[in-house]
Amino acid sequence: MAMTFIRSNAYRLHIDTKHVAALGFSAGGHLCGTLGTLYDAPEVADIASPDTIRPDALVLCYPVSASYGRTHGESFDNLCGEDQALKDRLSLDRLVRRDMMPVFLWHTRTDDSVPADGTMRLATALAEKDVPFSLHVFAAGRHGLATADDLVYRRDNLPLVSDGVMDWPELAVRFLWEQGFHIHDGE
Repeated sequence: MAMTFIRSNAYRLHIDTKHVAALGFSAGGHLCGTLGTLYDAPEVADIASPDTIRPDALVLCYPVSASYGRTHGESFDNLCGEDQALKDRLSLDRLVRRDMMPVFLWHTRTDDSVPADGTMRLATALAEKDVPFSLHVFAAGRHGLATADDLVYRRDNLPLVSDGVMDWPELAVRFLWEQGFHIHDGE
């Protein structure tokens, strides 16, 4: 519904309907990942046309992306209950398709809530399907960093992170630029 709203209000929002990216963190990263893979699934067919729902790029930040192995099992339990077949179906690495949009991924190796393993499996699946992607796994940083700076945390309580973690927004913008997303200044 959000994608439909964005595209149907493109003129008022001053956006290019051909350059709409979905960005999500943690479980929201999984949600955006499913939006980028299941936009034409029967479960969403009544909402709008696939072209309206499909994002043109994904930015997935420390996503809950795999339902097996070292993962955040509670997220999949909350989403699917005890339904193992549904958990298997919604593992992002198993949903990757050749016609996917470009994907920017970042995670930290020391995330003790959502292990980076799933993100790396997702990157491998993207590579196997020849989907454009950029993967950044930073050495240190806890879960839930967002921008990891004083926009999110008090100055006296900034989290310990590796050099470069705070650069992920700029890295994502550069990646999107390389994929044909261009910032327009209202012209």
